Amino acid sequence: KNPRDDQTLGIIYNSISESTLISKPSFSVDLSINGTLAEEHSVALGKGVRVDVVWQNNNPTKVTDAVIEVSLKGEMLNRYSVYAGGGGFYRSVDDTIVWEKSVNPELASIESGRKGSMSFSFSPITTSVDSGRIIKNPQITLEVTARVRGTSESGSTGEIITSLIRKIKIETTLTFNSKGLYFSGPFKNTGPLPPQAEKETTYTVVWSIRNTSNNVSNVSVKTTLPIYVKWLGQVSPLGQDVSYQEGGAGVLWNVGAIPAGGSREVAFQISFLPSLSQINQYPSLTGDVVLSAFDDFSKTTLSDRKAPIRTLLTSDPQFVQSQGAVVK
Repeated sequence: KNPRDDQTLGIIYNSISESTLISKPSFSVDLSINGTLAEEHSVALGKGVRVDVVWQNNNPTKVTDAVIEVSLKGEMLNRYSVYAGGGGFYRSVDDTIVWEKSVNPELASIESGRKGSMSFSFSPITTSVDSGRIIKNPQITLEVTARVRGTSESGSTGEIITSLIRKIKIETTLTFNSKGLYFSGPFKNTGPLPPQAEKETTYTVVWSIRNTSNNVSNVSVKTTLPIYVKWLGQVSPLGQDVSYQEGGAGVLWNVGAIPAGGSREVAFQISFLPSLSQINQYPSLTGDVVLSAFDDFSKTTLSDRKAPIRTLLTSDPQFVQSQGAVVK
């Protein structure tokens, strides 16, 4: 009862505390992918992947006759690139790598507490928008299974099986182009060509992006303009989020999102007023051009950087080299 009021029942609070012991498996395996043990990984398309199969005997007694298999699954696997070290055999009929005692003697008998590892490598296949083969949200799954003979925690002797699955997400590829034009493009350019000292010549800058396998967001492209180049405010197509700020911020294209297999393009016009000090040179019309994007599937930030556009307009089909250098 409540000590202050014998007519009122008191409340009794009871606290129960429990602890759970998480034990290691008798024989443990893990996969280190490009040096990390995280559950999910991401890699760039076409880049090599190194995997270390790390094992340990946690049994109080030795285990014998270990067999370790890794199954590789996914359309993006380049089956010709698979290489197994440590005596492993790549069984291509089911895309499985096998290690056992006949090729790796240390697997014949493993003392309690002993650790070891084997490695293998592979590469994802390379795809592009131009190839016509786009696999959305591509990934490669690695499933490792270890079988050993030993005594379990219950005291029975037999086969001990341990398994683990890891997924590798493949980043999308953004094909980014940055080019300067005079004769072609959405704007009519004016002024002398080759550019003449102390006379204005206008140029068109075109940026284009093509996406492959995964949706991307927060896409942007930016550059700076040299002191002798002027922003003219002409943008095509209309409605593109392109802005210019003086004082170093330069030109910024907020592209936003691009779906898998999608593309975006924008053009803007600039004016170049060469100086006498630039005669016989091919001056830069922009600074470095930097692209940034977020891959929604692999959860990674993507970037690309192109060299400054110069007055040597190699991307304009009607342009000839003698029209690039500044003249008197």
